[in-house]
Amino acid sequence: MSNTRLLPNQERTDLVTFTIFTNGQKVGKEIGVASIAVNKEVNKISWAKVTVRDGDVSREDFEVSNQQTFKPGNSIEIKAGYHSNENTIFKGIIIKHGIKIHRDRHSLLEIECRDVAIKLTAGKKNKYFISDSGIKDAEVIEQIARTYSLQNDIKTETTDATHKEIVQYYSTDWDFIVSRAEICGKLVVTDDGILKAKKPDFTQQPVVTLQYGGTIIELEATMDATHQYAGVNAASWSYANQQLSEQEATDPGIQEEGNLSSSDLSSVLGLDSYRLRHSGKINDQELRAWASSLWLKANFQRSGEE
Repeated sequence: MSNTRLLPNQERTDLVTFTIFTNGQKVGKEIGVASIAVNKEVNKISWAKVTVRDGDVSREDFEVSNQQTFKPGNSIEIKAGYHSNENTIFKGIIIKHGIKIHRDRHSLLEIECRDVAIKLTAGKKNKYFISDSGIKDAEVIEQIARTYSLQNDIKTETTDATHKEIVQYYSTDWDFIVSRAEICGKLVVTDDGILKAKKPDFTQQPVVTLQYGGTIIELEATMDATHQYAGVNAASWSYANQQLSEQEATDPGIQEEGNLSSSDLSSVLGLDSYRLRHSGKINDQELRAWASSLWLKANFQRSGEE
């Protein structure tokens, strides 16, 4: 039986090592890296921040900053591990380069990086997607990704709604992708230059078990009943029948942890069903997907995150 008080790592962890590459060239050890932070979240563009000790008062110069190494636009790859056995933890481009001078501390060079998908956020656009055979949201996302030559892993599901056309109006490509993925219950992830959009798989086994007093160093956790619903209902106007066409959300089927379920929390505000209304004509498949995606998002929001 595995010991839950230890992380499942066969390597010795007494020596942490890292390597940074810019434009494919290894950054020398003479450059004093003070810290590295990497952040990857669903529906957000991955970022990294590298802080370097730079600046010499006697020379009146920021030597590293003046080099081409960390110039905005350069590609960057960060590898980390133990005893030089390293794996890539971030890959992207440098977008911000700044210096900080402190009165009582060493001056610093701060480098901010984003996944190459940051290009999707440049400018708001209008587009019209149409196909005689119908078009799915995943196909639209893949089409946009190809426009930027982005590697992608976009999953098209048989249950995804098929549209006659999809309109993008005055929206960045990134916001449009996230909104179209969300409406069919998918999560968007930027992972080292690869754009991924797929539904969460709740059949996966846990990668690791963390234990308070053993393997958790720091944690903040909250439970929020504000956006918890007993159900979700979506409706639009049927021109043919001259009446509302309604669809109920499908239970997301999340295996919930803890002693309070989403249904328990939904009783706090007492809303029997959250109602979505659309003024246009939407087919039943899209209505059901819309309602189901909101219920899935609401279940995720038990943590209090918007």
